[in-house]
Amino acid sequence: MLNFYTGEESRWLVHGETDDKVPVTESTATFISDILRARGVSPADEVAFLTPSLENLHPPLLLEGMQAAVTRILRAVQNQEKILIYGDYDVDGTCSVAILMNFFRDISFQATFYIPDRADEGYGISDVAVEKIIHSDIDLVLTVDCGITAKKQVAALYAGRKETGHPIDVIITDHHQVDNEKLPEALCCINPHRPDSFYPFKNLCGAGIAWKVVSALADALGKPELAIKQIDLAAFATIADIVDLQGENRIIAHFGIEKMNRDPHPGMTALVLAAGVKPGPIDAARIGFVLAPRVNAAGRMGDASRAVKLFTTQQPEKARAYAETLQKTNTARQEEQEKVYREAMETVAKRESYRGEAVTVVWGQAWHHGVIGIVASKLVDAFHKPAFVISVLDGEAVGSGRSLEGFDLFAALQTQDALLTRFGGHAQAGGLSLPESNLQLFRERMNDYAKTVILPESQMRLVQMEAVLGASLLDVETAHLLQQLEPTGQGNRQPMVCVVDVGMIDKKTMTDGKHLRLQLIKDNVRFTAIGFGLGKYIDHFSEDTLDFAGYLEINAWQGRESLQIRLADIRQAKEARRVNNAMLRAFHQIETLDCNLDWLYNEVKNNDWPVTWFVPSRDELAQTYRYAKKQGKASYKIADLFLLSRQKNDFMPEPLGFFKWMVCFLILDELALFRITLLDNGEYTFAPESLEGKVALTDSEIYCTLQDFGERFQ
Repeated sequence: MLNFYTGEESRWLVHGETDDKVPVTESTATFISDILRARGVSPADEVAFLTPSLENLHPPLLLEGMQAAVTRILRAVQNQEKILIYGDYDVDGTCSVAILMNFFRDISFQATFYIPDRADEGYGISDVAVEKIIHSDIDLVLTVDCGITAKKQVAALYAGRKETGHPIDVIITDHHQVDNEKLPEALCCINPHRPDSFYPFKNLCGAGIAWKVVSALADALGKPELAIKQIDLAAFATIADIVDLQGENRIIAHFGIEKMNRDPHPGMTALVLAAGVKPGPIDAARIGFVLAPRVNAAGRMGDASRAVKLFTTQQPEKARAYAETLQKTNTARQEEQEKVYREAMETVAKRESYRGEAVTVVWGQAWHHGVIGIVASKLVDAFHKPAFVISVLDGEAVGSGRSLEGFDLFAALQTQDALLTRFGGHAQAGGLSLPESNLQLFRERMNDYAKTVILPESQMRLVQMEAVLGASLLDVETAHLLQQLEPTGQGNRQPMVCVVDVGMIDKKTMTDGKHLRLQLIKDNVRFTAIGFGLGKYIDHFSEDTLDFAGYLEINAWQGRESLQIRLADIRQAKEARRVNNAMLRAFHQIETLDCNLDWLYNEVKNNDWPVTWFVPSRDELAQTYRYAKKQGKASYKIADLFLLSRQKNDFMPEPLGFFKWMVCFLILDELALFRITLLDNGEYTFAPESLEGKVALTDSEIYCTLQDFGERFQ
């Protein structure tokens, strides 16, 4: 909450410029075009971006290895060979499997699938699975969303089958980063990241590539409509896997969401009902934040095949049963996730050095593998630095990492190859395993590497906005205009706007105090703002003039539409933040006995600030003493102290302001009436001292220095 008062914990940028350098937008004439230019969409591509077309998809045969894959798969179908689809246990992997299983069913061919157990086998083609396949009657293995680094496992599979005399072929389809030295010697490896691939679009997810395989097969059979039947699953995974929603991904997401709302798969309908989603169309936000986590829960907490069954069954009754099971599994996932997150935060809090670390690396005994990735994401949000969360069991450590813009996680893991048993992923997320004995060294070396590549400004939370909006655009029409950018997500973020110098009319909490609802006004235009998770901070909001970053949304009620802002960040207006920062800086200088306040004199003089903001009186010292003595020993964060300094109470008829509030405590500490202590976690502890007799204020160097400071203005 300190950011509310100082604005120094986040960077607000509008098209790469700080928000106070960007002119206020008062017209919608070129609004969308300006946003697209800032996102790298040229004028020539604007129409294609805003009106996606299936005709703009690239031919699937342009993917290196696709023709060989189609030929081999169709031969297997014609000869009634045994095909095994080998997938990953997340949304991307299970949707990939379902896409192919549904396609084979539609052409009256029966395939089987295999998804490794997350805890027992881990990511990718496992050694356990290799042994099972060697001793099976499978003729063709087709991997989806995995396998591109499984050189050893593919070689073992071929060698094992050679010994049995029953030959096998392996087709790899994957979208993860390619290590040329670990490229499997399979029949073919389909991955747009291959260095020899000339495919025009590199950022398909695993299900996007699986859908491309189905598209190529359907085209070869003269039945292209069979691929369109599965585009909703490809879209679901594309959004859930957080790949860039540009190019082909935007087309797939657009038409896939359209199909979900027009002709939903029974599994999708059942999932929506089980999740208790409010009536309304499915969109990218509902997929990413509500539906996808329930599908992911299947693999995180046990048997991922339940997700495949949900999306392959054609019977609504079975679909409802699968969806209800996933709902219960997701509830269990949430409980386990909160447990691991709490333990991770406690572990971090015990490390004195964590504040100075560029990367958070934390581990615990037997943390559930299915939730460590989510916990890593939560740690990134909490500390705004890359994070690795690692589970240790029987000397082995398995972890998951999440990153920030500007820190390539996969590249970082490559630098630690000597310490790791295996790793994989991409720029923003990855997985790893290593011996427990290497954990300390991994943390040290990862931080050493990160300090060489992470810029200081990237360690601040980045708030990227499209425009500083004037009051004339705070309406439903502007919100409708911005909906042209849907579907939004990674690479095409939901458009966020900035509004400055906003007045507050009313405030209240919702949902048992969890969320905040503000009634705001800007140049006589009134609107509502919702702050999810901000309810506990309600006391910090008073009759302030505010700046906020947020999303324009439409609230439909009884046939009427009104504008609602979903807050992303909120802080006091610029002038209040400037004063707060001056007060905070002045306090820290006096706290460290650096009492040369010439810079503050110039600030006060140039800004015509009242000098009384910085010079406490005897009465104010006495009031502070009586208030603090009644409170007894207490600990406060800086944000709490800003709040207290603004409030009135029985002892404080008028707010003191942050600087006077804090220096009063320093003076009391100097006079041994109170003890003020700065803790390692950044909090201050105030505790009364037992002192007999009177004290003289002139015994306080701080008090005398500030009195002299005040006299300079007379």
